[in-house]
Amino acid sequence: MLHAGPSPKAVWVWPEDSYSALVEGRGKTFDVGRDDRCFDYEDWLGHATRLTVHAGGALFIPRGDFHVFRNVGCSSFVGISFLLATASAMLAEAITSLFDAEDASDLAALDCGDPSSQVEALAAKRLARIEDLPARLAAEAGTNCRLRQSNGHCTTVPIV
Repeated sequence: MLHAGPSPKAVWVWPEDSYSALVEGRGKTFDVGRDDRCFDYEDWLGHATRLTVHAGGALFIPRGDFHVFRNVGCSSFVGISFLLATASAMLAEAITSLFDAEDASDLAALDCGDPSSQVEALAAKRLARIEDLPARLAAEAGTNCRLRQSNGHCTTVPIV
């Protein structure tokens, strides 16, 4: 975020793990994919790191960290999301996401002494629906791309 000013901008940042603990402390399950963020944050400000960004200042907020901006006066800023990925990296991430999303319990029982038969069986199970695999991978890559672009908080295709 590049702050143009002229007035300062107050920023509160909660690292993803501490924010999720606050959410779960209220009886919810924090899940970025379900977007369980809470916008009633006033009583959580004491748990955040508070920063003040002045005109000409810059701020980097890591992906997944929840943050709130408050203008102290007239101010403007430019936010930039970094999408540092190649097509092959996005495909690899989509494959991982697709396998993990379907049933992670298959991976928990892996026998590292001779994993080849288990991995082969898992791959056969996951790829059984080969006819729609390109579409499933494309959808997963699209979701991952939107998550990168939105700091981990986009759950649907944006409406323009």
